[in-house]
Amino acid sequence: MLLENSFRVPVPVDEAWSVLLDVQRVVPCMPGATLSEVDGDSFKGKVKVKVGPIVVIYSGTAEFVEKDAALKRVVMSATGKETKGAGTAKAILTATLVP
Repeated sequence: MLLENSFRVPVPVDEAWSVLLDVQRVVPCMPGATLSEVDGDSFKGKVKVKVGPIVVIYSGTAEFVEKDAALKRVVMSATGKETKGAGTAKAILTATLVP
């Protein structure tokens, strides 16, 4: 499945780039996400997903696999497992900043 999204932020690209790399500042912007540990380019946390009456909490890890300052592009890999079930999830996130 491929999900795409774009949005504008009212700051210069270089300023947005430094924020994008600061996981502790970005995670609170994601509804249902909490950060429990940061170790360099790797981090751990949980994501609570609610769809209608169904609530699932995933516990997992993510890491930066690419940080290209010249192209203002990051790639992250994430994996998670349900805390109360057998479900799993994997994701590759690519973010590119443009002026």
